[in-house]
Amino acid sequence: MNNLFRISKTSRQWPLLIALIFPILVIGLGMFITNHNNGKLYLSLITAAGGLGGILSATRFPSIKIPHIERPNKYVIGFLTDVIAGIAGAYIVFLILPNHLIMPPVNNGDPYLETKELLVNIRLIAISIVGGYLGRALLEKVGEDLVSQVKTIEAKVDEVDQRIRDRFSIESFLAEILYIPKAIEDFSVTDRFIDLLKLAEPQTRKYIFYRTQSLRFEYSLELDHIYKKSKEAPADNVLENRRTYLILIRERMDAFKEIYRCLFESFTGSFEDTTEPLSLYYREFAYSMKDSLVAQIFGKTNPDIASLTWSKSWLRIQDHLEKSRTFIARNHEDKSIYSEFYMNDAICLIMLDGNFMLGKQSPPDAMNKINEQLHNAAKSRAHDDESINFYPIREWRQLNPKQGLV
Repeated sequence: MNNLFRISKTSRQWPLLIALIFPILVIGLGMFITNHNNGKLYLSLITAAGGLGGILSATRFPSIKIPHIERPNKYVIGFLTDVIAGIAGAYIVFLILPNHLIMPPVNNGDPYLETKELLVNIRLIAISIVGGYLGRALLEKVGEDLVSQVKTIEAKVDEVDQRIRDRFSIESFLAEILYIPKAIEDFSVTDRFIDLLKLAEPQTRKYIFYRTQSLRFEYSLELDHIYKKSKEAPADNVLENRRTYLILIRERMDAFKEIYRCLFESFTGSFEDTTEPLSLYYREFAYSMKDSLVAQIFGKTNPDIASLTWSKSWLRIQDHLEKSRTFIARNHEDKSIYSEFYMNDAICLIMLDGNFMLGKQSPPDAMNKINEQLHNAAKSRAHDDESINFYPIREWRQLNPKQGLV
């Protein structure tokens, strides 16, 4: 104690005194502001018992250091370090142990509530002494846990930040592919987009698919609307007046086709539980490619129908329709979903026949195959086959009577 009094008399030694009394001030403030009925009692017990545990911890060694001053600027706190650490440990232990360890036992008919209160106090003291005895170890443990939690939070923040950056990158590449016609011819753009999709979360991949599908529906409806208008008012030359818009539709369809290609090429099987998404990717690719070719025909920018490119394009559509159908067959028993497949198969057969674009009748074998697909599509839709009049089905029917129907 004499050393403490010496500290109080020397102005340069006030920092040591403040360091010693600061924990007491904190505990005193806690006692002052607590509104719990027994809050002051509990805080007093925890503080005192924790300090006692700290002293017990200091007695593990044959001797203890008494607080003293070695040099004017060097203070040796000695065993008071254990006392302060013990007080801190006493409070920390209540953050680690389950609450039920300090709760009074269930009253099984015992009328003496004082006994229950005594048990609570004994537990408080016992746990506080243990916490005080382990003060240094608890402080180090809590410190390590906090550092670990901070690192975990930082890692999560970095992960979220990376996801945000990837999402912005995906959005940027998606917008470029959708709205810049030449972007789909740039392999660096599409390859980077595929790499981003491989690492993207399932929600992001679904968002890209459904956003693209929604736009594809919109432009497909526009294309069908232009076609129907041209049939209703042939003298108005609807297709010629909308040639610029038809070019825009073709460019959009080519972009959709490229996005779907990136989706199924980036598919690793780890993002979805079933093969259903692959079916959707292949199906939408086929529909986009088909409507792109139809828009070229309407806009009178179609390639040479006798060229290998023309045939390969429709064969590729057939191939992707078949792939989509194969994946669907693994998960669905409802055969009505094949209606659009049958109809688009018929369209591919019409275009691959070649006679249609020349205004000629199809040979019997081709006619039978096409009529069979149209009949299957009508059955799946629960309508007669006359109700299916999408391009080029209406025009093909005008060229080919039904006597070849199987």
